[in-house]
Amino acid sequence: MARKRSGFQRRELTLSIVSMLPATLVFAVVVLIPLVLNLFFAFTDYNGLNPQFSYIGFDNFTKLLFADHLFVESIGRTLIYSFFSMSLGIIMQFT
Repeated sequence: MARKRSGFQRRELTLSIVSMLPATLVFAVVVLIPLVLNLFFAFTDYNGLNPQFSYIGFDNFTKLLFADHLFVESIGRTLIYSFFSMSLGIIMQFT
């Protein structure tokens, strides 16, 4: 059986929820909504200009990974840069 809360506990709970509400709303608007929209549009052929779009599944990702040589080259350069910058940072910490 659930315990009944005292008036103080109810007020404290209400105040806690009301205090967290602005931060939760800002987080939803700034992070969650764009994240969900990006995931949705990643699987469509939407280009931002034409309001018509259709579901194309993983075609965007297969084009990116297998047909776009610049993307693969940029990933390689990013990995090389990350390796050397991290290595230099680690070496400088120990000297």
